[in-house]
Amino acid sequence: ADVQESVREMAVTNVVAMVQQLQPDEAARLFGTFSDNLQTDRASTIRLLKAQNFVSLALAMHPARPLRDQTAAYLQLLVQDGDLEVRTAASKNLEAFCARLDGVTLQSQILPVLSEICQPPPPGEISPNQPVREHVAENICSLASVLGREATLNELMRLLKMFMSDE
Repeated sequence: ADVQESVREMAVTNVVAMVQQLQPDEAARLFGTFSDNLQTDRASTIRLLKAQNFVSLALAMHPARPLRDQTAAYLQLLVQDGDLEVRTAASKNLEAFCARLDGVTLQSQILPVLSEICQPPPPGEISPNQPVREHVAENICSLASVLGREATLNELMRLLKMFMSDE
């Protein structure tokens, strides 16, 4: 099983490289379903590769399709994946993903999830999502340019205060 998984990892790595070389419609036709299926693969290493390359895959295959159409898939990797390493990899793409969204999508779909991630753990405990929380804390101010002044003051300041209340 481990040998087969490593072969599949190499295949995914090659697909990521190949889609960068193809025209978007050709990449989507040849690898779109394959790329979508990586999201729910049984092997966490395959989902990890998807999380690490999420934005580049989405942009290479669907440049005309708004990235907001991929928000649910991104959030699944960021919040719902059972493997912390996958969630952490997705969190490292937060800035790149959100920079390509519109303010409405960011406010309605991303910020509520980030609010959950920002919740401090109970006193004396460490969040099981600590690496994810660290990357969100590191990148949260990068969302300001998409949100605009009012939403930044209202929403991002609230999230930053949550991080500041960690014990």
